[in-house]
Amino acid sequence: MALIKCPECGQLITDTAKVCPNCENHTSYDNLKSNMTASKVHLKRNKHNPNGVVGVIVVVLLCLASCGGSSKSNKVSNENIPKVYCDELVKLAEEGNAEAQFQLGFCYEKGEGISQSYTEAVKWYRKAAEQSNGPAQNNIGRCYYNGFGVEKSYTEAAIWYRKAAEQGIAGAQYNLGNCYDNGFGVEKSYTEAAIWYRKAAEQGIAKAQYCLGVCYLKGEGVEQSESEAETWLTEAANKGHADAQAAMGDMYYHHGMYEDAIGRYGEAAMQGQKRAVTAMDTWIRVAAENGNAVAQCAWGFFARQNGHTAEAIKWFKLASEQGNEPATEELKKMQ
Repeated sequence: MALIKCPECGQLITDTAKVCPNCENHTSYDNLKSNMTASKVHLKRNKHNPNGVVGVIVVVLLCLASCGGSSKSNKVSNENIPKVYCDELVKLAEEGNAEAQFQLGFCYEKGEGISQSYTEAVKWYRKAAEQSNGPAQNNIGRCYYNGFGVEKSYTEAAIWYRKAAEQGIAGAQYNLGNCYDNGFGVEKSYTEAAIWYRKAAEQGIAKAQYCLGVCYLKGEGVEQSESEAETWLTEAANKGHADAQAAMGDMYYHHGMYEDAIGRYGEAAMQGQKRAVTAMDTWIRVAAENGNAVAQCAWGFFARQNGHTAEAIKWFKLASEQGNEPATEELKKMQ
């Protein structure tokens, strides 16, 4: 197990994490693993270059991950960030190390290994942000956006998001796009929203891919194009973005591609997406009862997700009897 940086917010997470605990980004991390391993990272502080690479920011967590730590979760949480890690961060942050200041701000914001304090989080984010640390600029923008430790201000949020976005921070690009999309702190502009959504989408941010897909569906800020919408919505849906999965379900349904629609609605419904759950409870349920194997398999997954094992077996069995291979495989696992 190793640590990587979330491509959206810059927070350190384990390479087995499915979702970043800071920004909830669904991006796949398989191709983003860093070369930071316990054998390569060394604890050091360079007084002449306090903003250089700082091994302590990862070495404690790496050792903890390899030695056990919390085995109950893939997320970096209170249980597996020890106080000594934060103590070392404080020393480095006070020496002026921007990366340490950013990570310390995160620890304060989330109460990770230290007493939670939005005020302290903003303090350290600001120190890092003023040294042009992009992830910190994004996070202080988020603090202004939500009123965490500072008076809520969309205008200030947009200012900091822009600073980070112009450095290529994908999460900030999405956040700035959202500001333009809704007129938060900037003059509303679908064109600008689409520009920034695209920048984040091209870096693999699922929610930006979803929003860009919606832009193409509606023709907002871009020329309307269902094929482009499908491209971006598919990218987001394949990363597990529930709203994108439901949107794909809508598209397939309206084109009469009902079995494809069932698949996407089923994925979204298992995450509780309301429109998809409604689809499952209505026409997909009817399709299953009328003998559609794909619908029966989807209902098997949905029932199992909601704790109804017997019902799941029933639907998987009905689908399997019609030759539905996914249902057959699930039955084998459950019996």
